[in-house]
Amino acid sequence: MKKYRLILLLLVWYQISYAQNDTTHIIQKPNVFEAIESSRISSENTKSGKTNFEHWSYSTKPHAIVGYLGSIFQGGFSNEKSSSNWHYDIGAIYRGKLINSKAYKLNIHAWVEHTNLLGGSAPKKFAKDLQMFSVTNASDASNASFSLEYLHIENFFFDGFWDVSVGKLEPLFYMTFADYSGWDKLTFFSKTTASDPVPDMDGAFGFYTELNFSDHISIGGQIIDDNPRNEYLDPANFFLNTSYAYQGFVRVSIPSQKKLYSSHVFDVYSYESSSEKSSGNGWIYVGNQGLTKRFILTMKLSNGQGRILSYNGAYSAGIVLLRPFNRAGEQFGAALQINELKEQYEYGIDSYYKFFLFEWITASVNTQLYYTKNKKLAFIPGVRVMMTY
Repeated sequence: MKKYRLILLLLVWYQISYAQNDTTHIIQKPNVFEAIESSRISSENTKSGKTNFEHWSYSTKPHAIVGYLGSIFQGGFSNEKSSSNWHYDIGAIYRGKLINSKAYKLNIHAWVEHTNLLGGSAPKKFAKDLQMFSVTNASDASNASFSLEYLHIENFFFDGFWDVSVGKLEPLFYMTFADYSGWDKLTFFSKTTASDPVPDMDGAFGFYTELNFSDHISIGGQIIDDNPRNEYLDPANFFLNTSYAYQGFVRVSIPSQKKLYSSHVFDVYSYESSSEKSSGNGWIYVGNQGLTKRFILTMKLSNGQGRILSYNGAYSAGIVLLRPFNRAGEQFGAALQINELKEQYEYGIDSYYKFFLFEWITASVNTQLYYTKNKKLAFIPGVRVMMTY
């Protein structure tokens, strides 16, 4: 019965989106630079069509690099218990367009990050302190750590029709990212609304491919090393006796004469068992659909079995408003969540208000409210700052 309800929900979502009968939204895999730019440009959206952020146009540069410093503080209160989490991220993202012809394009992508827990509890302990199984979003590290998020070569053949990428891949970023519910540094805070809800997949060496049939539909998949021997670039292990994670997806945008933002992806995944990890499989749906240029619906549905992160099921639906008070950089978002683990449920509300302190500094305040499986109320206010340079 639950499956039929989910199918019905997806059909209703599709009908709401399609009923507009009207985005010209390029459907190639998400790009961090374009995500940062779209956050700035869509928030400004002046009448002249120009913005104050044209100098941030990383997507047009042959060699582009973005540095960022982000920090999140969260306090949590659940009946007589309390906890806190304060961490920072320092990162750099590079994208180089080495060959750029109509027949063939060659790009290289790299992303490194240093993170540190400054105070309070790491996320899993933070959740345990508040008697929750839903782990709130923050760095998983309990101390200072350095990571290579990805490093890969991207090949486009036949005027962008066929994408083949090889190297260390971030396995869920390309599959579940959408501008308004895909990256906790820019949008919502909770894992089930903003980040990767169910699968436990780490970045590793692998192969990604995508066929872009038009600006509005593409299909693809990837295979990555599910049991890497280090956290950096380890291609040798991929071809040895390891286990693999597989993913396949369909990505769609709905045409709109009003050029409304539209991004929908349905992803299925499976990972093999090994001596160190159990097998698992599941699916994810992520959808963002603009009803107007300033009002966007968001949805993320995910269900998995076998090896999971913290949930068997994670379901979220929400809204994002751009410039509700007509100020540059403003966004307001609110979403309802239902998280399920072995037929135990937690219910939550995730909301945020984001604004520019300066063109290069974004600040936001957020509130999360959970009704836990132990029938407790957990109230989690937070503050986030993101500086790009």
